[in-house]
Amino acid sequence: EQLQAEIRAAAAAIAECAAREAAASSASTLAQLEARWSAVAAQATPELHNEVTAQLAAARRALEQHLEEQAAEQARQRAEADAAEAARRQRAAEAEAAAAIAAEEARRLEAEREAERQAEVAKRKAEQAAAREMLSLLRQAQAALGRGTTARAERLRDAITERLPEAAGLPPWFARQFEELQSRLKDVRDMVRLAARARLGTVTPRELGALRSSLAALPGLWRLVSELRQR
Repeated sequence: EQLQAEIRAAAAAIAECAAREAAASSASTLAQLEARWSAVAAQATPELHNEVTAQLAAARRALEQHLEEQAAEQARQRAEADAAEAARRQRAAEAEAAAAIAAEEARRLEAEREAERQAEVAKRKAEQAAAREMLSLLRQAQAALGRGTTARAERLRDAITERLPEAAGLPPWFARQFEELQSRLKDVRDMVRLAARARLGTVTPRELGALRSSLAALPGLWRLVSELRQR
C-alpha cells in the first residue's frame, strides 16, 4: 500500500508539473520527477504508466519550447542592445565629426576675418603713408613757393597731381588748398628768372606783363603759403 501511495504521489506530481506553465518548471525539477517516477514506474498499472509517460513528454516539450523562447528573447534583447549601442556610437561619431567640421569652419572663418583685418590694417597704413607723402609734397611745394622757385613748386604740384587719384585719408582741407595752389601757380611765373631778365634789360613786353601779374598775385600767394604752413 505504501508503494501504491508513492506511485500515486509521483504520478500526481508529474501531472501537476505538466499542467503548470513551462516557465515555472525548471529542468532540475523535471529531472527529479522523472527519477522519482522511474523508481516506481514498473509497479504502476499500464494505464497510469502510459498517462504519466505522456505527461512527462508534454512537460519536456513545454520545457524545451520555453527554453527556446527564452533563448530567442535573450538573443532579441542582446540584438536590441547591440543595435542601440551601435546607434549610440554612430550618433557619437556623427556628433564628433560634425563638431570637427564646425571647428574647422570656425577656424577657417576666423582665419578669413583675421586676413581681412590684416589687409584692412595694411590698407590703412598704406593710405596713411600715402597721405603723409602727399602732405610732405605739399609742404615742399609751399617751401618752393616761399623761396620763389615756382619751377620746383610746379614739379611738386605735378607729382601731387599724379598721386592724387590713388591717395586716400587726406584731410578735408587738402583738396581746396591744393586747388588754390594750382590756381596761384598758373598766375605766377618763375619770378626769379623774370626779375633777372628785367635787370639785364632782355625782358620782353609780354614777360613784363607776366611779371606784373605775378607781383600782383604775391599778397594772395603769401597768404596761401602762410595758411598751408599752419596746417
